[in-house]
Amino acid sequence: MRASGLVSIFAWIFVTVVSALIIWVTQRVDVWNFLYILILAIGAFGVSIVIPAEYPPSMKPLKEYQTMLSEISSKLTEIDRKLDEIKKALEE
Repeated sequence: MRASGLVSIFAWIFVTVVSALIIWVTQRVDVWNFLYILILAIGAFGVSIVIPAEYPPSMKPLKEYQTMLSEISSKLTEIDRKLDEIKKALEE
């Protein structure tokens, strides 16, 4: 799971726990408690929308690694060819 998903989950868990504590401590649900819980829920909703949208998944790092690996493999092939030349020179 991506870090943005974990942040969203923890935001909603935080809202749930704080809302339960508010209701448990006050022993009632009135307008002010409802507004406070609503503000917390809007904040968690905002975190759930903004955080994943801010960091879209990207294939750019994967492409960079693929080009790096192809360069490394070509260099290794070149080194292998040079080693074969050295072995042939030593055998003569």
